[in-house]
Amino acid sequence: MDGRFEIPEYFICPISLQIMKDPVTIVTGITYDRESIEHWLFKIHNTICPVTKQSLPRDSELTPNHTLRRLIQAWIATNGTDQIITSPKKPPLSKLRALKELEKLAVENENNRKEMVESGVCKPILSIVVSCHKKREIIGLEEALSILYLLRNSLIQSNMVIFENYQEIIDAVMWVLESHDLPDKLCHDLHIRLQNSHTTSELSSEFQNGYLNKLRHFPFSQLQCLCTRQHSQSTICLRHAAGQLSSTSQNDPCIQVKEHSQSSTTCLSSLARQNAEYLKMTIKSNAASALKIVIQKANSSGTIMEMQIKPEFFQRIVIFLREVTIYNNSLLHILLETSLWGRNRRMMIESGMVFELIELELKLSQPRTEKKTTEVIFGILYHLCSSADGRAEFLNHAAGIALIARRILKVSPAADDRAILILSLICKYSGTIGVLQEMLRVGAVAKLCMVLQANCASYLKDRAREILRNHNYVWKDSPCVEIAALTN
Repeated sequence: MDGRFEIPEYFICPISLQIMKDPVTIVTGITYDRESIEHWLFKIHNTICPVTKQSLPRDSELTPNHTLRRLIQAWIATNGTDQIITSPKKPPLSKLRALKELEKLAVENENNRKEMVESGVCKPILSIVVSCHKKREIIGLEEALSILYLLRNSLIQSNMVIFENYQEIIDAVMWVLESHDLPDKLCHDLHIRLQNSHTTSELSSEFQNGYLNKLRHFPFSQLQCLCTRQHSQSTICLRHAAGQLSSTSQNDPCIQVKEHSQSSTTCLSSLARQNAEYLKMTIKSNAASALKIVIQKANSSGTIMEMQIKPEFFQRIVIFLREVTIYNNSLLHILLETSLWGRNRRMMIESGMVFELIELELKLSQPRTEKKTTEVIFGILYHLCSSADGRAEFLNHAAGIALIARRILKVSPAADDRAILILSLICKYSGTIGVLQEMLRVGAVAKLCMVLQANCASYLKDRAREILRNHNYVWKDSPCVEIAALTN
């Protein structure tokens, strides 16, 4: 076995101290390798659990732990070993099939996802992403990123170190985000798979386990429309392959799944090509999520202080934000995590991040429905405005103050908190007469007065009142400030 990876303790039989080939669980809840526990119970006639020392009935049941067995199989295969553990009825797993098996496990339930994280599968998964980057290949890349996306919550909650060289994985994920030819490569690979599929069952396998699985998210009407133009049997084949028979009666005698025709292959391949943009968004969204996880883990462990994030990193993020894609939320959380450190803030400001964040927030048509996005953007802007250069960039944008003022009392208490903190920093350290008059002109002062009258948290009112009192000499002629001055 590849010595780079420690064998997860959950894979080791407590009796043999070897990786389990056929894990079974006994009544005490402890899992052993079948051969070892059967020898313990039925050959040498022990009547206690080797781990808990609890008494066991003579006819102790051995419950197969299928999830753990599949996890062990997939984990070993992803580590590149030839000593694949399999049941007698199943062939050895290739690395690609192992990734697909892990993806199935992750999809099934939360317990599987927790077990996968605890067993350490993330290290080899991340190694596959790094390997794809170094070799400039896509085999296994989509599956690996999909698995990391599915495990994201369990990964964040875990205290485990998921990777040693964070810079390698950052470079690999940035490569995915920057790549423009991934959809073409994915579709070409899909076309080859479809050409090599000779039966509906094989095509079904491609839907369940391959890139075609991503097309399951499309409305069936859209898929059906394309198929029926090619061949009537294509629709039946597609419905079966996409796993959508549940929308009809599976006992319907009219739905007789037969071998699909060449036109079915052609139409499905055409469909995949037409939806290349969807494939691109899927893989890039998963890549952004993976990058978010890596940055958060590095931040929580303190490793981020040792990382040498380069200015190019933030320059690339700026470009990604301009695309206004579905993975912007992950990118924004990455910026929020990295903005906690002064060196990173300086590079973010130099990359033009302040301007891009304001522009991104301005593009939100309904900020109330996207309040989480607004909260994160304001959180980043607050950190960037803690420096003189950040405040200067903020004030250089014609809509900066007006945007902040407009969002107060319109999004959420968290957004109000960050907005008032930003205004406080601006007033305290960059509050020239011109800036203060601009605040009055665009309605920021009126909004601060409204905070005093609104049903807000007391600390928000205190901050608003402090800003109003400190600059009363400029705003004293404003009716709202006069009212505020009388408020205790």
